[in-house]
Amino acid sequence: MMYLMESPDGGCAASATDAAQSSGRPARLERNGVSNTSIVHDMQDPITAIALNSEACLRWLDRDQPDLAEAVEAIRRSIAATRRAGLVIQGAAASGSSRNRGHDVDAG
Repeated sequence: MMYLMESPDGGCAASATDAAQSSGRPARLERNGVSNTSIVHDMQDPITAIALNSEACLRWLDRDQPDLAEAVEAIRRSIAATRRAGLVIQGAAASGSSRNRGHDVDAG
């Protein structure tokens, strides 16, 4: 997934993905046994769910007669998706750290 952002000079700048690639971060992730592509893939669904549920919540609240029950459910779904994303991150961190046990880690 790639996002485009407006750069200070008015052009489009590539997302943090490109910045990470140019800094060597994906290589470090691969070296630690965690596939950057896998993490991105596993994070797409929860992040999309968070955004969609947050937008739905705003729509439920922005009515002449706000539907608080629906808004609360949308927030609960966002919380659940946030927790799923957290589990993906924890799994990636655990995978990387378990592969580094007993090995020298490059400090630079």
